[in-house]
Amino acid sequence: MFNAFDQFEDFDEHFLSDSIDKTKWVNYNPKAAHFKEYITAKFELNDISKEDRKIKEKYITTGHPTDISHRAWAKYLYNYIQSL
Repeated sequence: MFNAFDQFEDFDEHFLSDSIDKTKWVNYNPKAAHFKEYITAKFELNDISKEDRKIKEKYITTGHPTDISHRAWAKYLYNYIQSL
């Protein structure tokens, strides 16, 4: 129902949020387990101005994550699984 690039600002108010089994998500929270949210926060991409677009493209190009982002996400998931 939701993919890695859906917007999660109003997830809790979304009409489908009650039908999602949150136990299947990392930390039982779709927003915390969301790839784009994680990459944006980890590399502080929300604070980058439009003039510094090249910096953002290092992590996400044309709406798709780069290898740097994929590796960071994989490391995050690996560490999460190891902590279980």
